[in-house]
Amino acid sequence: MTATKDKALAKMLEEITDKTTPQIHRIHNWICYQEDEELFNGILKKGKTLNEAYEFITSKARELAVNGSIFIEDDDVFSWVKEYYASDKIVVDMPVKKIPTPKKSEPLPDEILKVVNHKPKPTKKKSKEESGQMTIFDFLD
Repeated sequence: MTATKDKALAKMLEEITDKTTPQIHRIHNWICYQEDEELFNGILKKGKTLNEAYEFITSKARELAVNGSIFIEDDDVFSWVKEYYASDKIVVDMPVKKIPTPKKSEPLPDEILKVVNHKPKPTKKKSKEESGQMTIFDFLD
């Protein structure tokens, strides 16, 4: 094992915590079995982390998804890991969900007002005879 690989593996080991996902552990385990000096130099670059590598992979997968579904071979995923660590600067593009808010000048639709102003109706308690439910006290007579 080379000194570069030793340093890279030590750096990744520091990144692993109790909250690390199984997917990140799998990436880490795959890297441990590699002998690619360029990969290990990339891991040692400042700012490169396993978490960001995983985010990079998921963003690449989202680009390929069709109707929210995708099938990706392990070789493709691990080539993206190499791509992430080999590049000098990769910006991970995470989609941001925007919640539409109504404009202040527009009145709220009636449907929304009904939901906002909805008060639950009190439930009427059924008597024992109406519910047909027996209790343990019915057997004491």
